Amino acid sequence: MKSTTQEMLAVNVEQASFYDSISEAEDRTGKDGYSNNRSANIMTRSWSALRARQRQAASQSGVAQAEIQFQEKWIAKKKGGDFLEIGCFRGSSVSMKMVEASRHYTGLELSPKAAEVFRGRIKSAGLTEKGTVIATDFLAWQTEQKFDLIYAHGVLHHFADPEPVFQRIASLLKPDGVLLFTEPCAVNPLFRVARAAYRPFQTDKAWEWPFSSKTVSLMERHLTPVDGFGWGRHSLPLSVFVGLPVINTISHPLYLRTVKKEIASGWHRNIWNNSTVAAVYSRKKS
Repeated sequence: MKSTTQEMLAVNVEQASFYDSISEAEDRTGKDGYSNNRSANIMTRSWSALRARQRQAASQSGVAQAEIQFQEKWIAKKKGGDFLEIGCFRGSSVSMKMVEASRHYTGLELSPKAAEVFRGRIKSAGLTEKGTVIATDFLAWQTEQKFDLIYAHGVLHHFADPEPVFQRIASLLKPDGVLLFTEPCAVNPLFRVARAAYRPFQTDKAWEWPFSSKTVSLMERHLTPVDGFGWGRHSLPLSVFVGLPVINTISHPLYLRTVKKEIASGWHRNIWNNSTVAAVYSRKKS
């Protein structure tokens, strides 16, 4: 879907309110805010709960550890540099590691309520001088600063027209700077069909645009792949059976082996056929 920057800014006002509700749900329940978000319909909450169960299954395979190690490796490579996080929400463990490792960290977040929570975390850690959290839209944010590391986790697919986002990211990177991200993908026909079937019922469809072949092509006009890995191409369909009685005894060991093999494959030609990709891109040389 082609969308103007002004249209995306308007959608992001609605998105900010949605993520305010998620932040409130986490305060209220102490659990996953997405699946407990009162502003989301039952289909969206159910889909979120399913994803949470899949993440739980995947964590046993080493995916979560591999992703954290991958992120920490690149944070360490850029230690002492200027870091930017797009969509920091309430601050993750990775966000805090970036604050600690950076010369200065800037976090951008649509939700004012989530941004306030993260500011409190930074203050409590005694890192106020190193970390700044701004409640703003990345597309509207004005800065002359350049960054050694730009991090985005599950954020870059929230733009109907991603090219202005990739173009802006490239312009904000120092010559040796990198973009570090993890994003859901719908290049694989199976995942594309599943997402299309769910899409008419989801509350947040206005800003949910998992990476397509076109998204990747637009990104690589401005950025060049450096490192990464993916998972889910073969393992995601297996994850459906992991929680079922009896079948679990067969499917679970196979699922774990399949995920580990996907992770070990690293960067390869068919990486975008996975359901999720963690990657590092550098600014394209002119």
